[in-house]
Amino acid sequence: MTEQWRKIAWWAALGALSGTLATLAIFVPQWLNFYNALEGNISVAGFELSLSPLTLAPGLVFGLILGQALRRRGLMPGGRYAAYIAAAGLSYFVTVQVTLNILIDMLDNIILIGVAAGAIGAALLAGATAALIPDFQHRRPMIAMILAGAVLGAALFFAISSEHFFGWFLLFAPWQAGYAAAMATALED
Repeated sequence: MTEQWRKIAWWAALGALSGTLATLAIFVPQWLNFYNALEGNISVAGFELSLSPLTLAPGLVFGLILGQALRRRGLMPGGRYAAYIAAAGLSYFVTVQVTLNILIDMLDNIILIGVAAGAIGAALLAGATAALIPDFQHRRPMIAMILAGAVLGAALFFAISSEHFFGWFLLFAPWQAGYAAAMATALED
């Protein structure tokens, strides 16, 4: 295995860990019966925004774990780590809100909704990453991240069809692993 593939596999493993922890962050409150206390809605400009572990945790967990890995590589000096956590959380939150308020009404197929949502989330986070880290300002990793997000977004089907831990795990672990592996293509050895 070449050094490049080892690096991609390492980043994919970090992403899979992040996706696993994100799924747990959603389901542990359910299993311990306090999820409902963490839910809420607010109206903004005619849109109903949902606040819950499902709409917040996956992006924040990804930002914490992958941001730390980027920081350890020296790519996030100063407050950029905190900015990356916020950007990952906000990218995911906006994607969920767009999905709930727009995509579900526009598209009839859950796989297409997942692909569109995956592409939106990946594009938002790729743009934020490029703004924070110059190494990501190249076309190849940007395209790889967005394509990985779009293709793996189809796994939303598993989450929606089962509504159980394993279905959501099949969405978050592969999506975050694939996106992180695509991120690795921007990193120099």
